[in-house]
Amino acid sequence: LTSIQYTWIGRSSNDTYVYANNSDLAMKITGGSTNGGIVTKPNQPCFGARGYSGTTTQILSGYNPLLWSNVHTNVGNCFNNSTGKFTFPVSGRYYYECNMNLKSADNNWLGLYFIYNTSTQQNSWSRDATNTDYNDTIVSGVVDATANDYMSFGWHASYVGPQTNNTTYNYANVYLIG
Repeated sequence: LTSIQYTWIGRSSNDTYVYANNSDLAMKITGGSTNGGIVTKPNQPCFGARGYSGTTTQILSGYNPLLWSNVHTNVGNCFNNSTGKFTFPVSGRYYYECNMNLKSADNNWLGLYFIYNTSTQQNSWSRDATNTDYNDTIVSGVVDATANDYMSFGWHASYVGPQTNNTTYNYANVYLIG
């Protein structure tokens, strides 16, 4: 006998709840006069990290994936900090951003890349200034992703990498927007 799955809507006080698969909360709509209309989705796939900690085996030849000292958000366990890959759990439109602010060596170039599966999609370069220049190198955008495909942020292996052991200057985020 197989259990039948239901999607249902319930109400408690001023709040409305939408459940998927019998007991998984998919969405909450807050009612009332103070916070009325706020929609929360507690199981929305997302990832956030800060503090570049190093790299691992290259996903794509010539590009070192970014690993993090503090993965503070990982809803759905989509990000693997051993490989540097974010695996898209569902097809949809995702926002991504990564900022490398400090390089590991002065007077060198740093190339930051957004990689989808095994193809570079976007890059940004810092100039060869000193670290005291605080040189933001950012990739950000929106990607239409397919379930089980993956993405990563990486730096070009022919140039200098980001500085390790800082928790505020380097960060990354990915989340499903629809």
